[in-house]
Amino acid sequence: MEKQELKEGRKRIGERFRQIREEYGWSVEQVATMADLKPATIEKIEAGVFNVPLDVLCRVADVLGSQLTVELNEE
Repeated sequence: MEKQELKEGRKRIGERFRQIREEYGWSVEQVATMADLKPATIEKIEAGVFNVPLDVLCRVADVLGSQLTVELNEE
């Protein structure tokens, strides 16, 4: 996977997380508290600028009542 694809993927994940958070009416601070993370981490995830570990993504997704799916392609 190329760097640009990774950047775009992080951005899509962050945008979706922000959309869900806003639909719930939750602040960044509320989600951070529920996920046991710093607000700056949530902000970086939502901005798509943080190469976040999978376990952290799963914690945020769980708080947001969302599910992460991963597609592995063979080339």
